[in-house]
Amino acid sequence: MNAGPMGAGGSTSLPRGRSASGVTGAPTPLRIMPLAVAAALSGDNTLSRAVADVVTSIGQELACAQTELWLVDATDEEIASAASWTAPPANPVTTLAPVGRLPRGQSLPGRIWSTARPVWATDITHPSITELAPGAARLGARAAWGLPIISGDQVLGALILFARRIDPLDEAVTVAIDSVLAQLGQRLERHRAENLTAELQSAHQNLARVVKLVQDNIWSVEILADGTSVSVFASPDGAGVFGGLLPRDGDMATMMIQRTHHDDQPLFMAFHQTLAAGQPAEIENRIIGLDGVTRWVWTRAVPRRENARLFVDGISTNVTDRHRLAEEREQVLADQRQQVDKLRELDRMKDDLVALVSHELRTPIATIRGCVELLRDAADLNDQTRSLATVIDRQSAQLQVLVDDLLALAEIEAGAGAAARPCSVTDILNETVADHRWAADRAGMSLVARIDEGLRARVDRRRVRQALDNLLSNAVKYNRENGTVEVTAARQDGQIVIQIADTGIGVDPQDYPRLFARFFRARTALERNIKGTGLGLAIVRAIVEAHNGSIRARPRAGGGTCMELRIPVEGPPPP
Repeated sequence: MNAGPMGAGGSTSLPRGRSASGVTGAPTPLRIMPLAVAAALSGDNTLSRAVADVVTSIGQELACAQTELWLVDATDEEIASAASWTAPPANPVTTLAPVGRLPRGQSLPGRIWSTARPVWATDITHPSITELAPGAARLGARAAWGLPIISGDQVLGALILFARRIDPLDEAVTVAIDSVLAQLGQRLERHRAENLTAELQSAHQNLARVVKLVQDNIWSVEILADGTSVSVFASPDGAGVFGGLLPRDGDMATMMIQRTHHDDQPLFMAFHQTLAAGQPAEIENRIIGLDGVTRWVWTRAVPRRENARLFVDGISTNVTDRHRLAEEREQVLADQRQQVDKLRELDRMKDDLVALVSHELRTPIATIRGCVELLRDAADLNDQTRSLATVIDRQSAQLQVLVDDLLALAEIEAGAGAAARPCSVTDILNETVADHRWAADRAGMSLVARIDEGLRARVDRRRVRQALDNLLSNAVKYNRENGTVEVTAARQDGQIVIQIADTGIGVDPQDYPRLFARFFRARTALERNIKGTGLGLAIVRAIVEAHNGSIRARPRAGGGTCMELRIPVEGPPPP
């Protein structure tokens, strides 16, 4: 096949698998060049050394000014210079690796990679040529010849020859070069395959090492057209999940269904059908292992298609301990609920007993106090007997207060709020303050009230008044001489906030958490021998909570105690 040379700056693409002459004749017959190349490629040299020898052989045999070999990198994103040779005396040795990288379609190597066709350029001063061999022109080169290195349908690289003459096509050169390019393509393809095999082996070894370290069972199966599953990969040790290594022959789906707990088999079949439809799925079911032990196994699987084949990759985890802990937790919760029910029943029985005893004590206490009153009124009573009667009356009065408080507490907890109705909280507060002012005045204390007008809420008037009476009487009883009691009330965020503060003896910080417990008395009160039943604040809390409100105690700035009540305007729910 012959063709005339192109003009200056011109280039032409030659048919794939053919070459153009333009290279001077060599003193060694062209038939020797393929043999030299074959020897270089078949030796034990590394690829870089082999391609360098090939480039040198071609350049010398064809008497080129310069020869370059470009190879497509492993990422298929760039073509890079792998070796070059320059005719003496400029550079008598092969230059390895070296000059640059190009994207697809750029310059002569990129163009050959993109088109997969040879190129014969008759002007090396063209910008797309000179950037490859800046010294080629100084060596007398006049043309560049670019040839693709092809294996199958893939371009592996490009061979660039810089020639000193522009000659017609030469069939002998074409045949020799075609033979060389075929050998080079086979060697490069084999090198790529070897690298890929090594990478796959390394990846497989790394995967096996990772799989061996984890406790989970990692597996892959192929789902065939008839619905059966064939094992492709499985962890080398499945004892932690399946009690041993599962057999890899036969239908894996059928084997797993047979080892699935009877109650979970429908669930597993639905799981398998979802995967067979190409959808990811997961399942948590009981598996009877090879060792006969039943385990809970959590399996997650994702299908993938390769051409017309369906594969499923999955991981199975032994979650038996989690299920055992969950069952134990449920049992503990059930036991706790049972204990709570028993405690509630005991608490109810205790309240019933206290209420019953308190109610039964009222009559004898009233009888004792009545009889003592008659004794004290007797004219013939001596002083000693009268003194004893006074002690009996005082102690029975204290016992009467205790019984009344117990009955009040039991009544509140049994159904406080039953009598709730819209009331003026402002009026209740003003009445309470007025009733306790005389006690404050008698003790030399100042009682200050700042109560907003128009405060209304749905409350049990009698019980709220009882709570306020307890708090105000405590503020006076535990106050200091010439002290102050402040009562404030205002509406805030749908609640009525009431504060009762005193300048009294205060509360030990350790006592605040227990201040509203039944029968608890603060240390400051015990140290001063102040009388009380320890039920007043418990009654207050029961009343406030029955109205869906809250109460808290805190130290007052400057000394004393501040009690804060919050009662919702809407009040308690209907009984």
